[in-house]
Amino acid sequence: MTDIGFIGAGHMGSVLIKTACCDKNNRVFISDCSADRVSALAASLGATPSTNIDIAKTCKFIFLCVRPQDLETVCEEIRSVLCTRSGFVLVNIAVGISIEYTKKLLDIPSSPVIRMMPNTPIEAGKGVVLYCYENLRSSDENAYKKILAKSCKLYSIPEELMDSAGCISGCGPAFVYRFISAFASAGESIGLPKHLAYSLALNTVEGAAAMALEGKSTADELCAQVCSKGGTTERGVAVIDGSGLEKVMAEAAEASLKRTIELKK
Repeated sequence: MTDIGFIGAGHMGSVLIKTACCDKNNRVFISDCSADRVSALAASLGATPSTNIDIAKTCKFIFLCVRPQDLETVCEEIRSVLCTRSGFVLVNIAVGISIEYTKKLLDIPSSPVIRMMPNTPIEAGKGVVLYCYENLRSSDENAYKKILAKSCKLYSIPEELMDSAGCISGCGPAFVYRFISAFASAGESIGLPKHLAYSLALNTVEGAAAMALEGKSTADELCAQVCSKGGTTERGVAVIDGSGLEKVMAEAAEASLKRTIELKK
């Protein structure tokens, strides 16, 4: 059995807790500032209500699922326990918080620490999780990946890429939702009922992504396959290409990255 503790049970914390509870070989412990939230999650998932201190004392994997602005307070509470303990793996999902800073807050310079960035589609079992680490044994990395494997694709990347990559995978779902909404509105503008336009847009995006994920062709190659010379699709794609879409997407990513950097200060 693997003891996994979650300090913080907000939206993303709750999703990760549900994922961990799917494996009956895990014993899951939950603490949060909301006792009602802990009780409800524990009752529905078969997890155990706990406290920050008890999780810090006993769990093999300790997930810090708190907001960046609350991290220092939580770390101050559990520091005296972790700095004298070994055998645990600390996982921090707070946006923009480096491994170095996490270790400094907890006074655990030689302990294994994972910096993790999940995105919201993990809730549907289609998430992306970025992670980097220090002092982590391969067996513990495998155990960490096993906790999450059923709900996401995991990408181990250098820490210096975490902020930029997070602007794609973390902010990206919102960008895609904006595209789906605009795509559906385009259907309405040419006479489709709202519900039909939305359904067609949604399922077309899903199907196109599925083909791209097969990896047999690039997105540009797949686009070319749909565009018959002089045909209707080619005409529409020409409008998209002339609209500056690539520039808009680059500006959106840059704005997200700029804000990530601001929040770290």
